[in-house]
Amino acid sequence: MPDVEAPEIELDEDAPTFRRRLALVVVLITLFGAVIAYLHEQNSNFEDNAARDAQMASIRGFGHQVQALSEYGLDYSVFVQREVLQRRAVVASARRRSTLDAGLAALYQSEGDRFTELRDAIDESTPVQDFDTASERDAELQREPDVERLRQKVFSTKSNDYGDKADAYVALLTVLAVSLFLTGLSLTLVGRGRYLLAIPGVAIAVVCVGWAGLITTGKITSVSQEAVSLTADGQRALVSGDADAAVDRYREAVADSPEFGTAWARLADAEFLAGAQPSANSQFQSLSDRDATTRAVDAGEKAISLGEGDASLLSSIGFFHFLLGQYDRAEELSRQALEGNDQFPPLVFNLGVVQVATGQASEARETYERGIELLADNRFQFLRQQIIGAARTDLEIAVDQTPDSEELAQEMKGLLALAERQVFGTPEDAPTTAPDDASVTDVSISTDSFRVFASYTADGFDSGTELTNIWYFRPLDRDGQGPFEQLFALDQVTFTGDDPVETFPVESGDCLPGGDYRVEVYAGADLLATGDQHFSDSPLGTLVVDGGEDFGFTMCRPEEWTPPPSEVTLEPGTLAFGNPDDPTQNVLVFAFPIGAGSGVDGTALLNATIQSVVAQQGITLDGPPEAGQALLGRTVDGSDARLDTTTVTGTNSLGDRMQITGSVGADNVVRLVMVSAANSDDLEIVRSELVNSIRFLRVPDVTASDGG
Repeated sequence: MPDVEAPEIELDEDAPTFRRRLALVVVLITLFGAVIAYLHEQNSNFEDNAARDAQMASIRGFGHQVQALSEYGLDYSVFVQREVLQRRAVVASARRRSTLDAGLAALYQSEGDRFTELRDAIDESTPVQDFDTASERDAELQREPDVERLRQKVFSTKSNDYGDKADAYVALLTVLAVSLFLTGLSLTLVGRGRYLLAIPGVAIAVVCVGWAGLITTGKITSVSQEAVSLTADGQRALVSGDADAAVDRYREAVADSPEFGTAWARLADAEFLAGAQPSANSQFQSLSDRDATTRAVDAGEKAISLGEGDASLLSSIGFFHFLLGQYDRAEELSRQALEGNDQFPPLVFNLGVVQVATGQASEARETYERGIELLADNRFQFLRQQIIGAARTDLEIAVDQTPDSEELAQEMKGLLALAERQVFGTPEDAPTTAPDDASVTDVSISTDSFRVFASYTADGFDSGTELTNIWYFRPLDRDGQGPFEQLFALDQVTFTGDDPVETFPVESGDCLPGGDYRVEVYAGADLLATGDQHFSDSPLGTLVVDGGEDFGFTMCRPEEWTPPPSEVTLEPGTLAFGNPDDPTQNVLVFAFPIGAGSGVDGTALLNATIQSVVAQQGITLDGPPEAGQALLGRTVDGSDARLDTTTVTGTNSLGDRMQITGSVGADNVVRLVMVSAANSDDLEIVRSELVNSIRFLRVPDVTASDGG
């Protein structure tokens, strides 16, 4: 019988120890998984609670918004009624002055007093007193809706943070299940092979412990109610026009809650606007102080790092980088903005101007053509010219910062000139380029009664060819340095024919600010000529506008001049100012309607009014009244009107020179302007600087009118 060798039996002597230890590991992993499951459930609950709070804030915000709109509508209606009572008081006062019947005069006096009392009673109760306080009231009422919107955003962010944690715990449980599976499976094996499963399983469990620590210690965005309130206060200040106060509130908000991305985003805009220069383009501000722009960039980048990714914010911060010459970051953010919204032309042009500054010619052409294509949409009909004006200003900035980009920038300006023809209603088949032999020469810029216009000679055009005139301005405080701002409100078209070609005189701001003016003349996309002119400030000082609908006229007067002392009573519808440094220099303007049915002859009443002032002031006249015409009104359709006037000049009892100009139009409204100064030379300065700026409003019937 052959010998049979007994098989070698491998003894697994450490199996019991291995199983006991691994069983303990399995228990620990299981308990750890239970803890993770609990944390997942807890964060899911927190997520649901935050989402519920966000929904409640949204509902409250909607309710506050409806209430705010209702309250504002009521307050504004009361303001309108106050204005109506004010005008009735003015009419009653005018009727009293225009009648010769003592009984009627007493009746009109009584009516005027009653209307004035009612107006004053409303004055004490309504928060809306004028258009400025109307804006302030609107901003005040919008605060509570804004608070709830901010709360909704804070709770939504918290909900997302808790949701991210809960999702991370789910992923952790999934990986932990793999660890538990490998560890448990290793118990079914014998020999060294079991370690091939046990070791990875335990290693995964250890990694999961570290992972759980990172998830658990991860921050949930923390924003206090105080920060929310401060941010809403900042927005209220910004809407009211106080950018400096808005900056202060936003800074307090981010100091209280550094993780509040919305406050950082709003701070960026407020910093830029706080340093912004006065602009004719209120919708799209392009120019600001460099330090303010740097602060805006810092705040904006912080907002982006906290997850703020609104297309408008990205584009704005990109534009701020462009202003600082940081073109790479500007282009990066501008492209990110277009990924979020590529249908708003200003965002497109913000990328295009960076491409111009960096010399990317083909890319810039494509971008500007895309922006101009979007401008054709009727959604932008009322913003079209402002958007184009802002785009031109941006190109001016690009040329100022990178002179080598001038040629490319001018090419883009030509495209924008073509786009602006939609504003003027130019036929689509109109030429887009100038004839080869066409030219524009002798461009000059002049003023007429506080309005600016250009004139030039145009040769080589067919009669009636449309030319586009584009205006730019740089204020006095720039000392002739830096970029121009485009004044879209002055842009207009002219037509070739008899030379010289003249643009229609248009007001630039309220009182024609001093500075550098420039006009560019285009035929289609071709720039044919440029004219420049520097205007100094008024010799009387900086002029500001006063008056309005309450008075029936507006006027420009020196900023330093003051109204008469409080003890001096002025008739309703009267404005008067004097030079505090020279008591001889004064201006007084008033208007009043002749009472309907009074039977008073308007011309006779005007002459009587002038003679009454002459007698009251003790004026010795230089000669008889002089007849003439003056630009003293706007018709109901907005065009300017020249009215027949009567003017007397003389010396009063104090030795001061005085001039009185009066008019009574077909609308039966008496208008009177009185100026005084120490001598004839000063009187001429006061007259030329102030009288020409007066615009009586709502002139319905004019026998002779023109734009000149």
